[in-house]
Amino acid sequence: MLFIPLYFGGTLVLPGDDLIEGLSKTDTWMLTPSMLQAAGDPEQYNGLKTVGIGGEPLSHALAKKWSQAYDGQLKFINGYGSTETTVASHFEEVVHTRGSNLISIGRTLPNVQCYILDNALHMVPVGVMGEICIGGIGVIHGYLNDELLSRDVFLPNPFEAGILYRTGDLGCWLPDGRVYCKGRKDTQVKLRGFRIELGEVESWCERLNFNIQQAVALVVNKQLVVYVSPQSVDVDKVKESLRTTLPYYMVPTHIIPLEAIPKTRNGKVDRRALAEYPLPQTLTSDITYVDNT
Repeated sequence: MLFIPLYFGGTLVLPGDDLIEGLSKTDTWMLTPSMLQAAGDPEQYNGLKTVGIGGEPLSHALAKKWSQAYDGQLKFINGYGSTETTVASHFEEVVHTRGSNLISIGRTLPNVQCYILDNALHMVPVGVMGEICIGGIGVIHGYLNDELLSRDVFLPNPFEAGILYRTGDLGCWLPDGRVYCKGRKDTQVKLRGFRIELGEVESWCERLNFNIQQAVALVVNKQLVVYVSPQSVDVDKVKESLRTTLPYYMVPTHIIPLEAIPKTRNGKVDRRALAEYPLPQTLTSDITYVDNT
């Protein structure tokens, strides 16, 4: 990734402590949605041509905000991949004329195989959630000096020759052959006897037409809490809409608006920092964590 701009005769700029100053010097970005949110007002960047997104699920509202600010002239690319698959396995240019609030990760790249499987490693039908698994020439053979973890996530490919990598991400096939990634498989909680995928709650919040640019769901003090940005989001309307859309057990106890979602040093959501925000006093719920089996 570091050598790509140099290969094409460009200049590589690594933003320092002042993110906005660093981004202002460039016309092509590659960053996480959390960093894009922290970049502030899109109109302050002159000459921006391309934004590449990766590392986290991209919300429809955030992509729409930046695309509209440039009157559709901004090339907005959503990417997906991991180090274990030599980074990229999917790419898509985000187009807002598709008539859907779902931001897909696009189609599988050449020399890559993508499978969406259930817990028994069987392929699931179109539209059904399962674990995204990747095969192909870019998949590594395992982790150095960690045979136990390697056995868990690197398997003989049951469908063709090679190795299969279990990403731990949930996703589904869309009818047109693209892939939608909902988020991590390991963000599951049990609330009043019901299993809840936190990524699904986040996805529903971001699909509402309330200008939610990012939503993060956590369990804090035995309560389901969703943090949203920006701070101007109408929390009451969001909660009312969720009540009419989701089962009662998936409706968050609290929705907390923030000007920006805190991020870690590598630009991803800082869930530990979010959990430290004070919550309003309310009755708690009986929530226990469950494993992924």
